[in-house]
Amino acid sequence: MIYLFYLYVVVEQLAQEVGQVIHPT
Repeated sequence: MIYLFYLYVVVEQLAQEVGQVIHPT
């Protein structure tokens, strides 16, 4: 079930990019 880990990494990366767009530090 390695694809679940890959999906988690992709979601985390996307969340970080979206977070920076919404409220950049």
